[in-house]
Amino acid sequence: MKTIEEFIKEIEGSEALQKELEVIEDKDAAAAFLKKYDCGGTAEEFGKALKALNEGEIGDDAAESAAGGWIIDPKNTRDSFLKSIRGKNRVL
Repeated sequence: MKTIEEFIKEIEGSEALQKELEVIEDKDAAAAFLKKYDCGGTAEEFGKALKALNEGEIGDDAAESAAGGWIIDPKNTRDSFLKSIRGKNRVL
């Protein structure tokens, strides 16, 4: 089972995963996405990790211990994450 940090790295390198992430609108869809790709984190942890990544504050411990509710604006955080990795990797 993958950690959230491992899965985020996988998303960064995969155009297909990025396209799937684009359509996630809520906690339930995020949970299904994580389960589909054998990620051991929760939707809440995933949302927090994406938000922290967007703010430049993620590390191994942060990704594994993130807790709390789904991010306040999941679409904005998701879009910011995708924009940042697309700028780095020019995947899409």
